[in-house]
Amino acid sequence: MNCTVCQLQELTSSDFLASLRQNDRGKPHYPLTASLELTSACNLRCRHCYVDDRSRTSRQLTVKQIESVLMDLARHEVLFLVLTGGEPLLRPDFPEIYRTARRLGFLVILFTNATLVSPSLIRLFLKYPPRRIEVSVYGRTCETYESITGIRGSFECFQKGLDSLLAGGLSVELKTVVMNTNRHEVGAMRDWAKELGCHFRYDPLIHCSLAGSPTPIRERIPAADVLELQMSAPEDRRQFQDYAANVANLPSQNRLFECGAGTHIMHIDPHGQAHPCVTWRTHPYDLAKHPIQEGWLDHIQRLRTLPPPPGECASCKDRGLCGRCAPISLLETG
Repeated sequence: MNCTVCQLQELTSSDFLASLRQNDRGKPHYPLTASLELTSACNLRCRHCYVDDRSRTSRQLTVKQIESVLMDLARHEVLFLVLTGGEPLLRPDFPEIYRTARRLGFLVILFTNATLVSPSLIRLFLKYPPRRIEVSVYGRTCETYESITGIRGSFECFQKGLDSLLAGGLSVELKTVVMNTNRHEVGAMRDWAKELGCHFRYDPLIHCSLAGSPTPIRERIPAADVLELQMSAPEDRRQFQDYAANVANLPSQNRLFECGAGTHIMHIDPHGQAHPCVTWRTHPYDLAKHPIQEGWLDHIQRLRTLPPPPGECASCKDRGLCGRCAPISLLETG
């Protein structure tokens, strides 16, 4: 073979995913990514958390049920699997679930607070490496961190868990939710992540609980402060400007969902109910009763073609820039 005629092209993972999504040519398709909420239980009591009942574990899927769901997802070419919670490491059967996901070929992304990382889990991750582990950090100091988590000693456990993951050479990203309690430490968290060699991102969006309780939004910082934060670092400013340029001229599609909910991603709660995203829970699709191929595409198509309710949002020319989404608006205002 004459290798001078070969041309190898290097793509980033983002470009690769974009090329896969372009192949659907507007036809209904299964998402490339699924997030699986293994449990609603958590060992922390964060003041901004949108999960209402963290103790309801009796109805969560069993390992066999999860294996069935994962096999169904794999058959329909779901590529990325996000394991989340609650705190997914609370499940004593997490290692079995994780091994099943890796055996089926998923590129696994783990969301965790890192407080429950153990030597046995490090060995598991080293043997079957995840694509990445995203660790939530709520403050740079113990005082701030634990004022958010509500659990004394949690900061030390978090640091030990994070140190263990990094010492193992695993792919770790740090992320935080910016709120009134920790806003003064965002810069310190960003600098710390850079020192550790970790990618860092933040999200100022805090919404009502899934039951509609407004308690979490007491921690929401004012919009003007969000803008100041986005302009505070050159990389953040460039990212926001690029985003604004990309969406500025996009025509409104005059439908409730203009994002990739249900087509680029789907969310499965601890009880086996599938949703277009983590916050839209009003029209569940029961995977235990109906395998994906029996009706998921029709289910999502019906949801995605719902028109937006009449009002200022539907006609706003800057709707693409706003960032407000239907599920969050539903939780907050109905």
